[in-house]
Amino acid sequence: MIHGLGGTRHDFGALDRKFEQIGCDVHLPSLPGHGSNPDALSRTYRELAERYERVDVAGISMGALLALMLSAREQAVL
Repeated sequence: MIHGLGGTRHDFGALDRKFEQIGCDVHLPSLPGHGSNPDALSRTYRELAERYERVDVAGISMGALLALMLSAREQAVL
């Protein structure tokens, strides 16, 4: 789950906890400039792809666009 520009991981409210209650593992990385670096999303995605059979990516506002771009980019890599 990727937050939007100017947002934080807390913008998802209780949604991450709701997913966890139904058995999903949830990861909320910080965007670059928010305590992270530019390659953090790709690196996080690749680490998760090695650990899980399926990785779903979602976002809010600009985070949604980044989720789409990340998915398209990484599909070509994996």
